[in-house]
Amino acid sequence: MDAAVATATETLRIGPMVTALARRRPHKLARETASLDRLSGGRMVLGAGLGSDRFGGEFSRFGGEEESEKVRAAMVDESLAILKHAWTGDPVHHEGEHYRIDDVRFLPRPVQETIPIWIAGFPGRQNPRRRAAAYDGFFPVNLQHPDELAEAVQAIVALREDPLDVVIPLPAGADVTPYAAAGATWWAAEFDPHTVTVDEVRGVIREGPVS
Repeated sequence: MDAAVATATETLRIGPMVTALARRRPHKLARETASLDRLSGGRMVLGAGLGSDRFGGEFSRFGGEEESEKVRAAMVDESLAILKHAWTGDPVHHEGEHYRIDDVRFLPRPVQETIPIWIAGFPGRQNPRRRAAAYDGFFPVNLQHPDELAEAVQAIVALREDPLDVVIPLPAGADVTPYAAAGATWWAAEFDPHTVTVDEVRGVIREGPVS
């Protein structure tokens, strides 16, 4: 679907929200993300997180790491390091705890100097904050209140020098103003996957950006 969006649009930023890196092979994901970035002319964003088996058994049903969140977190950190290196087009030599890549160049490289990475995680947890501070954006999961977002954003910004993107998932039609005041820079409109219609999505697009 992302490939279809990339070729049918000219200005929209595109990307999966959120890819559970612990169940993806980083060398394959490096190829896929670079291809999407090239198809879109440099509009790719990668949303990355740990994932959880409680959402449809996405690990246990496929033989993935389901029990240890600590292990999945280590796999995510290792994958992110591989992706950043792979996107440069330079040879990748990696001998890690979970992955091994022996002198491979990933070409063609993305259009962008590097593909932005938005880190997903619960806003109150320290590891997602640390991870977000090291990359380009934060995608809070299970966000309850603007004050919760403000506290998380302040903690992340304190760990870095540059501003970062902060993406809030809220239902279509929600008042995003207090979240913008708390530090949100992007709004990901949520729809009920069981009832959503094309007209409903088009209506949100027609209304345009929140002022």
